[in-house]
Amino acid sequence: MIYYFSGTGNSKWTAESLALKTNDSAISIIDCKNKITVNSGETVGFVFPIYAWDTPKIMLDFIKKVDVSDNAYVFIVCTCGENCGNAIEKLQKSFKIDSAYTLVMPNNYVVGSNIEDESLINAKIENAKIKLEEIAENINIKAPVFNIIKGKIAFIKTAIVAPAFNKFALSDKPFTVSENCISCNKCECVCPVSNIKMIDGKPQWQGHCIKCLACINYCPTKAINFGEVTKNRGRYYFKDII
Repeated sequence: MIYYFSGTGNSKWTAESLALKTNDSAISIIDCKNKITVNSGETVGFVFPIYAWDTPKIMLDFIKKVDVSDNAYVFIVCTCGENCGNAIEKLQKSFKIDSAYTLVMPNNYVVGSNIEDESLINAKIENAKIKLEEIAENINIKAPVFNIIKGKIAFIKTAIVAPAFNKFALSDKPFTVSENCISCNKCECVCPVSNIKMIDGKPQWQGHCIKCLACINYCPTKAINFGEVTKNRGRYYFKDII
């Protein structure tokens, strides 16, 4: 089984692509309600985006509840815009990992920067398709491969920037809704942690945001923004649906 967490679709597409190529199944961790046990000889995968050069807390909390046999084969695929810092190395200290990969995908963090142009988005996706073939081959033979792009100053990014992000950047108070809102309910539906409720036809955030930015990126009228920084920026979600 391949367990994934995804906000705007990059990791969902990655997990579902790998499931097809490895004759496996992919399921969102949001839909997993029961205790998970991975027995000896079985293969299990975890696919998730990198948040501020670290594993998202929602995935960390999920992984802690998974009981994995010492003789199971465990692989990780983390999606990111450029690199993952020391996220995998940090995760290895508390969780058994036999193989891990960085998969570069289009950037969706419009709070930090504008989205990439269409040509770069398409190039990243095409390169990812090629790399997924290689990853799937390694998974099928249970190869102990670590193909990670850490980037520069990886230790500082994961040890300092990531904790600061988790402490100070997860507030949902800066979210705003403009008159462009058409009360379509899309933001409430795509929020993976049910942090949005429609009240009087407008979205209201409930105080437990994880900063996946699905609400901003999926909004069909660009009515949702994070303060002023996203107003003149584009939007991105994965559109190549399997």
